[in-house]
Amino acid sequence: MGTNDASRDPGYDRFQRFLDEWSRRDFLRGMGGALALSAFMAGGVELLEACGSGQTAQTQAAKKGGHVVEGATSDPTTFNTIFSSDTFSSTVIGMMWTPLLDIRADGTLIPAIAKAVP
Repeated sequence: MGTNDASRDPGYDRFQRFLDEWSRRDFLRGMGGALALSAFMAGGVELLEACGSGQTAQTQAAKKGGHVVEGATSDPTTFNTIFSSDTFSSTVIGMMWTPLLDIRADGTLIPAIAKAVP
């Protein structure tokens, strides 16, 4: 069943003209420009807020001691080195089984987490 020009949708012709006038490169260039402008404007707003507040930032002196807290987005699935297949399990196992001593290329022992070589 063929279609003649009289029964074609005018929206289809408009879309075809749009496709002829705009290429994929033009579309991506326009979207990239819009993204760059929005990122620039967001940074500009933050800059104005930082400069316009009138308050000076006070820095605190570093304290000796304290703790470091490390977080992760997942839990280890195993503590067995043979069955470890995920990254977080391997990281935890690596921390658990860190050797006391390491070996240099010439064969001499050096402390890894030990204070000294016995």
